[in-house]
Amino acid sequence: METIFPKIKIYSILFAALFGTACGIGGNLSGPSSKTMTGNVDTAASSSLMSQSLADSSETIIIKATSASGAEVSTTADTSGSFTLTLNADTTYAVSVWQGDDLVGTLIFDISADGNFTTTAFKVDDDGGEITLGAIICVNGACQATENPLRFNDRDDDGINDFEDADDDGDNVSDDSEEDSDNDGISDDDEADDDNDDQPTSVSECKIIRVRPFSGETGFDIDHEVRVRFNAEIDTSTVTSDSFYITYGGTNLVTSEITFHEEDGSVVNELRLEPTLPLLSLTEYTYHVTDDVQCGGFALAAQLDVAFTTENHDD
Repeated sequence: METIFPKIKIYSILFAALFGTACGIGGNLSGPSSKTMTGNVDTAASSSLMSQSLADSSETIIIKATSASGAEVSTTADTSGSFTLTLNADTTYAVSVWQGDDLVGTLIFDISADGNFTTTAFKVDDDGGEITLGAIICVNGACQATENPLRFNDRDDDGINDFEDADDDGDNVSDDSEEDSDNDGISDDDEADDDNDDQPTSVSECKIIRVRPFSGETGFDIDHEVRVRFNAEIDTSTVTSDSFYITYGGTNLVTSEITFHEEDGSVVNELRLEPTLPLLSLTEYTYHVTDDVQCGGFALAAQLDVAFTTENHDD
């Protein structure tokens, strides 16, 4: 049976390299502290599904939650697309939808209410209760839910849900500035399933800590801008159309406008690139940040090249 993995880079990285080899399908996790997650896969609106009718399909719809350690919990959706999973507390998960043995897509959502960056991972708190995702629609390998799973967790117990909380793990580093060294949309702390974030007190190098879209992201909005955040103040004189740009089809340049942004009104540490016209539908693009860019008094250690694919946008 044909697999979707070679076609969608992010998923092969996410499930094979990052989260480890998946365990066999076999019911829900249980433990001393857990949380229920419910949802409904909207097959009528999900164009990524190979069969629009669950009742007529021999391939069942499976929902998997894979932890950062590689442990997996999965369940089969009923004929209406509804499902229930029980997730262990204090554990980071990515949720994916499968049709039989084929990956349909992974759930992608904003890491905070400001909508600056997206992710595929969330950490379950230990207060019990339920994560209610609502309807899930999968299009071109990317799944979106009516409700963001971060709304149902408060990992630092400060009374603010993780979606509304700008620093949901309470480590005094904003969610937008949590380092994501491999640019896959998941902070390094969550990949290690460890919130011990020892940030350096001084900058010894210039590096990129967060990007949007993340590497291999699919279903990217054709009207959205590219965002790249650095660990230190950017030398704006080093940022030009030759050092920060978007291409497609190999060498075709996308005419874009570069803007500079400050975190909390302090220093300029984020670049944004906004195409002058909407991007093409269902097209792979790559944005580039060359090592000519400097921040914190240092040149970027290595050029960044991030590929992503746009949404299916029907006029």
